[in-house]
Amino acid sequence: MVSGVTFHRREPLRVSQTGLIHPQDSAAQIPAPFITQRFIDRRIRDLAFHIAHDYHGKDLQLLVVLKGAKPFADGLITELRKAPLRLFVHEVAVSSYKGTTSTGTVTLKEEIPKLSSHSVLVVEDIVDTGRTAKFLLNYLHQRGIKEIGVCALLHKKTKTEVLHPLQYVGFEVPNIYLVGFGLDYNEQYRELPYIGKLK
Repeated sequence: MVSGVTFHRREPLRVSQTGLIHPQDSAAQIPAPFITQRFIDRRIRDLAFHIAHDYHGKDLQLLVVLKGAKPFADGLITELRKAPLRLFVHEVAVSSYKGTTSTGTVTLKEEIPKLSSHSVLVVEDIVDTGRTAKFLLNYLHQRGIKEIGVCALLHKKTKTEVLHPLQYVGFEVPNIYLVGFGLDYNEQYRELPYIGKLK
């Protein structure tokens, strides 16, 4: 129970070093597919179903972390629009990486839009160290928002330094650098429709 919202714990799909590759997608381009679009689409539908169940009949504000979470959020929004809840979408830009290395500092690139007191679900592409999620949760709490959850497409559990609850996780992945489906390396590869492993 988090501030009036009952979350039902569901295990993410655990991904090994070899990834999740559908046979029909095995010939895709470099970077090599690690989690293919079919698995991503299926997992987004699953997550949206659980979010819609937990927030049934509520007003829900999505706070999408740019740029990486945009494709993930777009998929979630498409599915959540079918559910009986009022959905509001906001975006925020933060930075914590240079190349493949975390700078250790989370920088807010622009002011977070004014949010109402209704439930907020932070949508992230990936949680690795956990610093960005912690930064945003603290920021929102300081502004009086009490019902806050986190939904991440990917979680590098073995790399997480700052522990906090993640209510919804698509895939638990090993500690390797991933690109595609919004994730980048120096602004490259975001456009890939799948998640690839950077060599």
